[in-house]
Amino acid sequence: SLHALLRNFYQSLKTEEQKSGTKIIDDVSARRLWMQEQLKNQSEKEFKRLVEGDGRVLGVLRDWQKQIPSFVEWQLQREAQGWHYHNAEHKVGFDLHFMNSDGDDQVIRIEGRADRFDINSQVQGQAEVIDYKNQSMAKLKKRSEHVLDDPQLLIYARAVNEDPASAHLQGHQINHAQWVSLKLDLKRDKKLLRSLEVEDVPELMPVFNQQITEDVQKLWSRQEMTAFAPDGVCKYCEARGICRKGMW
Repeated sequence: SLHALLRNFYQSLKTEEQKSGTKIIDDVSARRLWMQEQLKNQSEKEFKRLVEGDGRVLGVLRDWQKQIPSFVEWQLQREAQGWHYHNAEHKVGFDLHFMNSDGDDQVIRIEGRADRFDINSQVQGQAEVIDYKNQSMAKLKKRSEHVLDDPQLLIYARAVNEDPASAHLQGHQINHAQWVSLKLDLKRDKKLLRSLEVEDVPELMPVFNQQITEDVQKLWSRQEMTAFAPDGVCKYCEARGICRKGMW
């Protein structure tokens, strides 16, 4: 529901920006107010059916609405840096080529639906992929420590860079990626940091490409994968090399 209402909100923003006489282009205060009102109204609309079905969902809606002012400030800060919403919810993918155990060429299709793409008006050809997470910044920071074990954003980046037309990003390269928290702890996080960027995406891509190819080759050949946990946990487990339990 949050993904749907955010997509609708940004599409409404693009429509409003095309209207003659709109105040949201040159007046930051008017833009902030418009964004907050639109997000509030579209949230009520998106959650209406869910709340009618289960009144407990109302608490989820109210928790999200408390996030709206901070989310709008984050959006305004991005725009000040030249970043602007481009599109959302696009299915992207790429063909992964690898060798099977007999040395023959194989190919599988890897696809995903990216939450959002932004482009930078200040740097020609620069684009960014964004993934919304209904998680706290603390969890996002832990996620960032193991990007190659959780390469969702890198998959999107590779997919677009190999086929920019798939996300309507012709002439753009994805060298930036970040997670955005939709569940910021407004009491604890005094700096109101809402997003966390994946560092050094161009440098990570060759490592990621090699890793995903080797992992798929092992799976295809029915070889064991490297266990996440130390031997003390995994040594005697029948699922060793298969289990991907995240807690490790």
